[in-house]
Amino acid sequence: MIDIHTHLYFPQYDTDRDEVITKAFANGMTRMVSVGTEPLDWEQALSMTEKDARIKAAIGIHPHWYNELAAANKERSHPSVTEYRDSSPQAEEQENAKGAIQKLRECIRENREKIVALGECGLDYFSRTDEQITKEQKTVQREGFLAQIQVAREFGLPLIIHTRPSVGSMDAYEDVLEILTQELSLRAKRGNLPQNNTKYILHCYMGDTEVTKKFLELSSVYFSFTGNITYPSKKNLQGTKDDLVETVKLIPLERILTETDCPFLAPQGHRGQRNEPSFVAEVVAKIAEIKNVSIDQVNESVEQNAAGVLG
Repeated sequence: MIDIHTHLYFPQYDTDRDEVITKAFANGMTRMVSVGTEPLDWEQALSMTEKDARIKAAIGIHPHWYNELAAANKERSHPSVTEYRDSSPQAEEQENAKGAIQKLRECIRENREKIVALGECGLDYFSRTDEQITKEQKTVQREGFLAQIQVAREFGLPLIIHTRPSVGSMDAYEDVLEILTQELSLRAKRGNLPQNNTKYILHCYMGDTEVTKKFLELSSVYFSFTGNITYPSKKNLQGTKDDLVETVKLIPLERILTETDCPFLAPQGHRGQRNEPSFVAEVVAKIAEIKNVSIDQVNESVEQNAAGVLG
């Protein structure tokens, strides 16, 4: 079993972190990835690699960080805030964004032997309120995502991509698809250059079958599933393009990876509880059930895929 996306450094594990890790490996886990989401937690994410040689890390800048940056820029733009500033808020925002990307480069360079991917990064247009993500927030997210694609290419690292669309839409997936398609087109024009083979992992994948067919045309894209595929499909969605079971059916095993995104998205057997790496077994079992293959076959395929993508 492999869990390519964990947040074991989160406070939910402060009382039993070592026990959770030991349990996972005792139950058949072969490797995990500890994922950092912003500069302030990279060190914590990297520290998980010291607990077991089978744990590696990924670090990146989550789209929520860019949302906060855009919001801070808006606040700084208010006359009462900027009246006595020497520099413009726009210049300060750009410096903050550039500074974070430079810190990302430095952190990867200093910890290269511990890091197997860049991420999580990407686009998130979901809103829990009636207030939608603004055009400015989308622009800042996109610029941050593009910058991290460049860094991944520089270091020859795969990307772990967070994608969450607005309610009732596939908009964020469509925008990620556009960005990756353009990136691959540019790559083809560059020719056979070093570190020109970046691979992309769509983390916690929830795309419908229509957008999935488009992603499948990009051979460097992989799809990672978590506990939400074990949740019962709503009756009105069963058998439709929006049924996640249909999405899993569509994707060949050689393009699938498994994860928990713990402590979030515990599978159905543990719904409402804190998620943990050992629960990835239920994700594997669900994939095997949907595809009518053995659990061993899924695990073997995921192992091969992870080796090809993460090294």
